[in-house]
Amino acid sequence: MDAFTKAYIEALLWSNSGEHESPLGEDANITQISEELNKIIAFECKAFQDKYGHLFKGEEHRAGHDFALTRNGHGAGFWETDRWQKDVGEQLTQASKEFGESEVYFGDDTLIYSVPNFNENAPAYGMWSDKYLPFLDAPIN
Repeated sequence: MDAFTKAYIEALLWSNSGEHESPLGEDANITQISEELNKIIAFECKAFQDKYGHLFKGEEHRAGHDFALTRNGHGAGFWETDRWQKDVGEQLTQASKEFGESEVYFGDDTLIYSVPNFNENAPAYGMWSDKYLPFLDAPIN
């Protein structure tokens, strides 16, 4: 798994757990992510990196973390000027919002899933391309 995707997953789990009232309760870990969500994460992280990776080359871990936080409207992310140059932060913030939010929850099988994202600009739910279709048939490594 690449550094961007790993950091994205860490931030997604961290920002949705830690307290009893959190969507994922007090603690959640990567082994609880469903195969379905693994595929969505792999696709979205690959799509984001392919399109915007030139803006954060060498900062993949930080970018993956900020992608998760920014797209979900948390109080940190690309827009922070002490972390990113203003113009780069603005571009990456807008790009993150194009993907829509990723709301996660525990299914009845105790695995983590994502609520379908109906943002018409979100790659995983409307902008399919042959380049990314293989992610639907293969698990994330």
